[in-house]
Amino acid sequence: MEIITPEARVFKGEAVQVIAPGVMGQFGILTAHAPLFCILQKGVVRIDHSNGARDFFDVVGGFCEVNKNVVIILADSAEKKPQ
Repeated sequence: MEIITPEARVFKGEAVQVIAPGVMGQFGILTAHAPLFCILQKGVVRIDHSNGARDFFDVVGGFCEVNKNVVIILADSAEKKPQ
C-alpha cells in the first residue's frame, strides 16, 4: 500500500484493508482484490493494519490502482489525520 502526492510519498506499508472515496462512492479493498483503476474524490482513506491499528488520510482527488495485491493511491494532496 502506498499513498503518493506530487510532493512526496505520504505512506508506504502493509494493509489488510483499504477504504477509499471513489467518485462513484466509497469502496473497500481486501487481499486478492481484482485489478481496479478508479478516480478518487475528496474524502478520507482508511488503512487497516493486521495488528488492529488504523491510519486515516485526508485526500483530495487523484487515482487508485489495485494490481496483484498492491494498492497505489496517487493523490493531488494527502495528509495524515491525527488519531
